Amino acid sequence: MQKLFISNIRITVQTDKGTFGNQFKFKNGLNVIRAKNSVGKSTFLNSIIYALGFEILLGRKGSQTLAPCLKSEIIFENITHTVLESFVELEIKNENEEFLTIKRYVKSENDDRLIIVNKGRRLSSPEDKYIEEYYYLHDKGAAQAEKGFNNYLKNFVSWDLPLVQTFNNNDVPLYTECIFPLFFIEQKRGWGSLQATTPTQFGIKNVKKLAIEFVLKLDVSNILKAKQEINSKKLNLKSDWLLLKKQLEMIASNVNGVLKNYPAKPTTIVDNKTLPYILVLENEDWITIEEKIFKVRDNLNDLKNSIEYFKVEVNEQSEELNNLEEELFFSQTKYAEYKNELYGEKENVQLLKKRIELLQGDIKKNQDALKLQNYGANNDSSILSGNCPTCHQPINDTLLDQNIKQTPMTIEDNIEFLKRQREAASILLEQSLEKLEIRRKELINFNKKLSQLRRKIREIKGELIQDEKIPKSSKIRELVETEESLKIFENTLSQFDQRLNEINDLSKIWESILQKEAQIPRDIFSQNDKLKIKKLINLFRSNINKFEFRSMITDDVDISIETYKPIVEGFELSSDISASDNIRLSWAYIIALQEMKAYFDTNHLGLTIFDEPAQQEIDKNSKIQFYKHIKNIDKQNNQIIIATSEDSESFKNITKGIELNFFEFTENIIRPV
Repeated sequence: MQKLFISNIRITVQTDKGTFGNQFKFKNGLNVIRAKNSVGKSTFLNSIIYALGFEILLGRKGSQTLAPCLKSEIIFENITHTVLESFVELEIKNENEEFLTIKRYVKSENDDRLIIVNKGRRLSSPEDKYIEEYYYLHDKGAAQAEKGFNNYLKNFVSWDLPLVQTFNNNDVPLYTECIFPLFFIEQKRGWGSLQATTPTQFGIKNVKKLAIEFVLKLDVSNILKAKQEINSKKLNLKSDWLLLKKQLEMIASNVNGVLKNYPAKPTTIVDNKTLPYILVLENEDWITIEEKIFKVRDNLNDLKNSIEYFKVEVNEQSEELNNLEEELFFSQTKYAEYKNELYGEKENVQLLKKRIELLQGDIKKNQDALKLQNYGANNDSSILSGNCPTCHQPINDTLLDQNIKQTPMTIEDNIEFLKRQREAASILLEQSLEKLEIRRKELINFNKKLSQLRRKIREIKGELIQDEKIPKSSKIRELVETEESLKIFENTLSQFDQRLNEINDLSKIWESILQKEAQIPRDIFSQNDKLKIKKLINLFRSNINKFEFRSMITDDVDISIETYKPIVEGFELSSDISASDNIRLSWAYIIALQEMKAYFDTNHLGLTIFDEPAQQEIDKNSKIQFYKHIKNIDKQNNQIIIATSEDSESFKNITKGIELNFFEFTENIIRPV
């Protein structure tokens, strides 16, 4: 069935001296408007495009794209008529046999972005009653909003427009204006190349390729979209995975602990043996937070049992004071050592970062040198003349005997060597950063230990002069601090365990993503896509052969699977062919797209409009073959509308014996009504 059939068009122009206009009733199959130049045939074709809201294909949006006879003045029989108001009405039908009449003003007090829609055949059956509905064009939401006409029209022709990416990485619909250049070839710019009038202001990546994929209804779009969605989900989950790691590290930092065993990348294998855990410092050893909690509980119980009223033993207290002061001295020495190690590790990190930066610069310089060499740089370039592109020193500078024959590394080998150096430096940097974090936590713990030792020393000195009937204040303080410490460790472990469950959730999501990814074909083209592309190539080759394409052997012409455009030996056909063959190529390709709908399910409208197809002095025989071929296209499900200024007698000879719906004018088409 035909997704879009043009059944009727009427132009009405109200002037200061009366009403002008005209009306065409089109049929299935081939429709031709023949008239000499400057009498209005292109005006009618452009008015079809204007009524559908695609006038951007003519160069810009709005009524300014149309001829002066619709906007300012009509000169008829040497009399100037000032245009007061004008509008275009277009009657169309879809594959469900539903009719629609579109009315759009050209000159009016109304905004030309307003579209008036009547459901039914208002031009063919004006006596019937119709309800008017209003829609808008060329404004935000026109492609997706309920009252946007582009949205309404794409639903009318049963198009499910895909979301595509712009150069700003935003998702937008593949706008109908970007697809229509495959159905309408405009007179002035349309014949320059395939899809010459495709608008670029929407900023859609690979817009011409996407339009062809859509018209052919290739699965490749869905496959690529599925791959993009999978990649997006993988990136999001990797981000969540890293975020959870940072959150667990923050929880561990509550007790100056470090997170261990957290997988660097998402994984589907997570069990109790491989779950992350927290290590905390106990004296100079790292133990798990669970072990630390057991030790603190045991210490707390011992403290509770040891608190009692007793007589202070001076000798015992003095001995304990000496021990504490000695421990303080050694701890301060150890603290200074750790501090020096921390500074040394910081310096090492900076050196490694600088090393990586330099290596990256060397890689870039060598890559540039390789690129220049591949582009055909002369042998007097630095790298080829024996100078290093990085340091600009002679390459043969060496401590080895210059008489020894050596084979220097190629630029490619040098780049690979530098990359391995960068990778090694990156691993060392990661290890150094981990050591730096551990040293930082050790310093924090040592600082706390030093503070505790100093406080205990002060308390014991006070106890030496304390009333013997009062329990030691140091014991009471230690008890309170131990209870508080236990509470902190237990709360930290509780928070950690709660968040740890999220690893299992993320792992299950990751497994689901990988399973979906495995179901996507590795080849971006489905079997059906391959059959479609093969058929398009065959139809295209057959057409250019029929139309007497002469610039090269037709069997050498192929269609690129990268762009779906005609190519020879991998290069797109454009400047390498004659102007007349460029026209033949456009005929062949555009018609082949329409013919595809007879063999496959496609999104082709079943409608093609050619304005002045016989350009560039195309010879008579090619024109005959062109019209003979298009009249054989299944006319029940297709429609072709052509405007031509071909000489009347010549045109009749060319189309002799060809069934067509023919309109001929020798004077202005826009005339008094």
